[in-house]
Amino acid sequence: MTQANWLFMRPVLQTLYCEQRLSMLDIAQEIGTTHATVLYWLKKHNIPIRTLPRHLDADATRIYMIQWYAELEAAGWGKDWEIR
Repeated sequence: MTQANWLFMRPVLQTLYCEQRLSMLDIAQEIGTTHATVLYWLKKHNIPIRTLPRHLDADATRIYMIQWYAELEAAGWGKDWEIR
């Protein structure tokens, strides 16, 4: 399997984006591609995209993210992931 193929496998993206909470831009820079490519593969694997309302200040953003992650956890995201 080529490097480009395994980088965009669901378990790899789940680890980088969901567990390590790297941004799409951070992932893109790390593997040498564009954030649009990372976004494409996140959507293709049906991984929820993190979005932040632009009007939030730092404290409100922190609270928003805590609630967002709690909602994902309550919905079952991450409970059955196997990283090999």
